[in-house]
Amino acid sequence: MQRLGAYMFEALVARLANTGTTIYKALKCYEAANAEGLSSYMHMLHQIRIHMCK
Repeated sequence: MQRLGAYMFEALVARLANTGTTIYKALKCYEAANAEGLSSYMHMLHQIRIHMCK
């Protein structure tokens, strides 16, 4: 589940940066080490979603 969250986060960052397909080739999975890290990812995803829905 953490890996899926990390992939989604990186994809959303790429979309916001509007860098196209080249960034997807360089994506790396940054796994959360613990529940605090996962919470941080979820917070970032929430913040990105807020900006995308405006």
